[in-house]
Amino acid sequence: GTCVDGYGQYTCVCPSDRTGENCDRECGASYDAAFILDISGSVYDVYALGLSVFREIIYGLEFRFDRTRAALVLYSDTASVRFYLNTYQDKRDILEAMSLKDYRGRTNTQEDLGMVYDDIFRSNAGDRSQVQNIVILGTDGASNIRTSETLEKARTLKNNGARVYVIAIGGRVNMDEVNGMASEATSDY
Repeated sequence: GTCVDGYGQYTCVCPSDRTGENCDRECGASYDAAFILDISGSVYDVYALGLSVFREIIYGLEFRFDRTRAALVLYSDTASVRFYLNTYQDKRDILEAMSLKDYRGRTNTQEDLGMVYDDIFRSNAGDRSQVQNIVILGTDGASNIRTSETLEKARTLKNNGARVYVIAIGGRVNMDEVNGMASEATSDY
């Protein structure tokens, strides 16, 4: 592949059958991936860790409109779309768009899960019907707004074919909630 210098990092543009930070892995799968990041005050101290994990995942995927597409939803008191599946096709642009400085609020997990279902996994936002939808959620697993709806919204995504992966961040994780949201609660990914 061809590597390009970036702000404090580099990215490699890989041939279509390779992926990884240095184009060191074979890859043939396509995904529509919604990254969801909890930016509430409850995970402020471990936010950098969550973003670092997301960056490693992004390095491992090949981002092009014919391969993998990414969207980013941020949440605290409310959820907001940072970018849609059809916004970026370059790994470097995705990484730059994930640079955030604002952390605040409570943990409204149900709203971001609903937003992914309602607004991200739609054809007008870049979703492809023939491609596996995946959700990668970074959270402390401690919802505190409309908590009764959190697992219901995760179930809706899973029942509609999305694979949900949850990255537990911090030392006060509500594992019941994390396991309830994840596609396979007993598996490590």
